[in-house]
This record gives sequence, structure tokens and C-alpha cells, in this order.
Amino acid sequence: MTKFQDKWRTFLSEERIEEKTRAEKEGVKLPSTAEQLEKYVAKDFTKPEYYMQFSNVNKLGINPKSGYRTPLGIYSYPVTQQIYRLFINGRLPFAQDRKYIIVFKPREDKNIIVSLGKKNNGGLDDKAYAEAIENLLSKELADGETRRGAYVVFRRFTQGEGFKPEQIQEIAAAYTRKKDFIQRVYNNGAITQFTELIADEFLNEKPYGEVPSYEKMLDKIKKNYSWAVGDSYFIEDVKNLQKDFTEEDYRKFVDWLDTQDLSPELSAEVNLKKLTDYLNYDPTNSAEAIQQTQYWTNLKDDARSKTNLGLIWALSYRMQNNPRVWRTLFQKHLGIDGVVDAGGEGLIHLSEKIQAVFFSKDAVEQVTTIRNTETPDAINRRKDYLMKSTVQRAATEFYTDTLGVNPTQKMIKHALQDFRKVQESHAWKIDGVNNLAVFIKWLFGQDIFPPQQIPGEFDGQEKRYKHVKKKSLNQFHAILTEKWINNYFHAVIGEKHKNARSAAWTTEEPLQTQLAMEIQSLRHEAADLSYEVDEALEQGKISPREAKERIEKELEEYLEAYDVIIETVRRATAEKRSGPSVDIAKTDVQFEGWRRFKRVDK
Repeated sequence: MTKFQDKWRTFLSEERIEEKTRAEKEGVKLPSTAEQLEKYVAKDFTKPEYYMQFSNVNKLGINPKSGYRTPLGIYSYPVTQQIYRLFINGRLPFAQDRKYIIVFKPREDKNIIVSLGKKNNGGLDDKAYAEAIENLLSKELADGETRRGAYVVFRRFTQGEGFKPEQIQEIAAAYTRKKDFIQRVYNNGAITQFTELIADEFLNEKPYGEVPSYEKMLDKIKKNYSWAVGDSYFIEDVKNLQKDFTEEDYRKFVDWLDTQDLSPELSAEVNLKKLTDYLNYDPTNSAEAIQQTQYWTNLKDDARSKTNLGLIWALSYRMQNNPRVWRTLFQKHLGIDGVVDAGGEGLIHLSEKIQAVFFSKDAVEQVTTIRNTETPDAINRRKDYLMKSTVQRAATEFYTDTLGVNPTQKMIKHALQDFRKVQESHAWKIDGVNNLAVFIKWLFGQDIFPPQQIPGEFDGQEKRYKHVKKKSLNQFHAILTEKWINNYFHAVIGEKHKNARSAAWTTEEPLQTQLAMEIQSLRHEAADLSYEVDEALEQGKISPREAKERIEKELEEYLEAYDVIIETVRRATAEKRSGPSVDIAKTDVQFEGWRRFKRVDK
């Protein structure tokens, strides 16, 4: 990056800061990203008026190199209450991390299909559905921009099975085995496929009129054998077709086919009559006819949506070669300028249940561009701060108000980890909770459960939620109390134990051994008392306040006992310096000061 670019970026950054500071000084509150977007939110999700696209450039556009199995278009989210809630929580499935939010709306004169799923059959009534299938299965479309698969299935079903592939091969081979063709077929293998394609077109497509021109048939073989693009020999043979199988050869072959005495039993007309008589349907009704085939049964099984629009979406997907052709099918041949999956079926793409696609820029008009500060990372940072500060505040209040102690930073740091234990033990009982920040808010007074976006589903369960809430809060308080007990034992008793032991090592035998044994015994007894209080607290036999009072009262006796030991060492050391050695009998009398604290009865 050049120095000029660095300076320019710094200037822009300073300008934004200065603008914000000036606005704050003047009492002007600049709206946040969420506030700017909120005014475009539709109250009724079935009638979204505005849509938003996330982009790293300030421009509404189509990605022509999209690698997704979707038609080419402008992809966006309808700005509804549900999408807005996902947005402010950083939970949109795609692209929310981009720099800009481009808000736009469809033009009034465009045909936008809003699908509500089964509620409105995908937004296509039965008449529009039948017309769409008829357009997709037209011979003109099959000859032009799409794969022939669906059309061939439809035509062969409505016109009869016609001639099967093996029969077509046999008929074409009868012609190419003629003396004047044998050598040419040997030199150019594409002639075999070309004649089979011509025979198939002539024999099976005849009810629709004459076969296509020679030029169109040359295009067809390139399309129909696209799978062979990796075969350099075949590609070269196709290029030489005009030389090895000329337009005159093509005309002679068609004339020869027309003169063949083929069995009437194989003709499309005969099979058509049999099928219509047996199935009792109108073969000119494309929608009715295609739905009689196994092809359609398989398509319907694979379709993500079984609505009218969902089936058209699945059929058009099977017919097209790429996203650009798919877009053309919708916009040019079906007259549909955009599709909105407001019902959340995942019709357009499974990973984004609710979204919209518009097939050209002409179908929409841009309304505004919003600088996006609500990226998932930014939202999560704020959530993390809010979550930690909420837990810290709750833990501090409990320690100071309930236990009457000032918590250390270490105790506060572990409070978040303790909170997760509470969530894991009880949150599964609360339908819909999967977010620690939400759980914290709920636990400390914000009754956001049951989820308000699912009205009625959790009616009548207030008692259950109050019970879980009380149990969760009690557990959190109990865990914090246990942490305090543990901290008190190690910090206070541990420090005294360490001092007493250090003092004991300054004495001589046999007093040293006797003191060491008493010190160790005191520590074990104090630990047993801590475990006993912890257990009572965990079982709900005592409250956190009672646990705290008991620990302070009973462990205080052990602190006094440690002090007696330290005092005994001091006196023993003083007597040694003054002359006579310590008398064991006399020392036993001195031990009476702390032995009365030993809890041998417990």
C-alpha cells in the first residue's frame, strides 16, 4: 500500500471520528446500523416490501461466477421481523460479515412470486403452474437452451414410446454399412452417433413436424455428446463432420428413412392411442401428462418443496445446463422476475431457509446503502462483554450482599465458568435455549422464555419455568459459595498451617515430631469440616449464608489452635535460650490449649 493510501485512510478514519465526536457534542445521536435498518422492517412477513443484500462493495449486483447450484441473480434477505432479529443477534447464515447493507425493493411492474409454502402453494395457482410446465416442456425450448431429458420423457410418454435406442442404432447401422459409407465411418467415428441422432429425431419427433436443418443437427450432436469433451479424437471427428457427412448426405439419409417400411406397431401414433385409451388422460395437457411418468415421481421425491413453485423449481433445475440458463428459464420463458421464499422451506438453498432471488437489476431499484457495523464478530464481542459483565455483577452482588465478603479477581474470573455448569445442568429443560448470554439475562430477571417468536407453544408452563429458574439460581449461588469455602480454606487455613509447620521445624526432637503430627491432624480435621459443609450445601440442607457462617465459626477454632502451636514453639525456643531444655511433661500441659479443639468425636 502506498504512503498516499495510508494517509487517505487515516484521514477518512479521523473524519469519521471527528464527525461522531462533533455530533455527540452537539447532542445529535447518529443512528446505529440496526436503527437505520429497522425502519424498513415489514410488520407482515407475508408481504415484505424491502430486501437487503450484503456486499463488500457499495453496489447492488449479480455474481456471474457463483459456484452455488442456484440460478443467476441478486440474492438477498427479505427485511422482516424474523430476519431482523437474526441480524441484530449476528445469526444470519450468510454474508453478514460484509461491509455494506444494500437495501432495495422490487419494481411494481415486475412479477415477483412470494412463496409461503403450503399456505399458498408456493405462490403459483394451478393455472399458472400448468402454463409453466407447458412452457418448460415445449419443443422450441428443448431445441434451444435446455437439456432434452425432461422434454424427451414427456414427448415419449404423450406420443408413445416410439423407437427405442437399440432400434434406432439398428436402423442407422443399416444405412452406414452401405458400401459408400463404410470407409467414412471407419475414419470418422462421430458419423455413427450423428446418424443415430438423425434417425431418432426423424422417427420419434415426426409428429411435431419435419426434422431440423442440417446446421441445427450439427449443433445438437455437440450438445448431446458434451460428456465426450475430454475425448480429443471425438472432438476432432465432430469438427470434420461437415466434410465427412455433408449436407447432401444428410438429405439422402432422411429420404432413405422416409422410404423404409417400418412396422406400424413401432410408430408413435399407435402407441399414443394405446396409452390414451388405457390411462384416460388428455396428452395435450403437459402438466397432466408429465405427472404420469416415473421421471416426475423421482423429481417430486427429490424436490425440497412439494408446492407448485417447488416442483417448477425442481423441473427447471433438471433441464438447465448452468445458472445463467436457469435464470433465463424463469425470466424469459416463465415470465417470473423474482422468487421470495418467505415460508422458509429452503427452496432456493437449504442453508438459507428464508431468502429471495431477483433475476436482473431491472427487476429492482436501490433504496439506500448502510455501513454495516453489525458483523457477527462485532456483535459477539459486545455479547461477550455484556455476558461477562452481567456474570461479574451478579457474582459480586452475591458475594457482598449474601456472604458479606469482597470477592477476589480470581473468584470473579471463575464465575463465568461456574455459570456454564449451571446452564449445562438445567438449560436443557428450557426449550429453545442455546445461548449463554440469553440464559444469563433470563436467570437475572429478564423473562424472555418461552420464546416469544413461537406464541402459544409454551402456554401454561409458567410454573415449570419459575421452578427451573429458582433451581438454576440456587445452584449458581451454591457453586459460588463452594468456591468461597475452598478459597477460605486454602488461603486462611493454608497460610496458618504453613506458618505453624515452619515454626515446628525450628524445634528439636521429640517436640518437633509431636508438633508436626498435631499440625497435620488439624489440617485434616479442618478439611473434613469443609467437605461436610460443601456436601450439606450441595444437598440443599443449608443455605449459602448458613454455610458461610458455619465455616467462619468452626474454622476459627482451628486458627486458634494453630496460634497455640506457634506460641508453644516460641516459648520452647525461649526456654532453650534461657538454659534448661523443654520438659515433655511440661509441654503436654502447654498442648492442652489446642487439644480441646480437636474434633475426635466427629
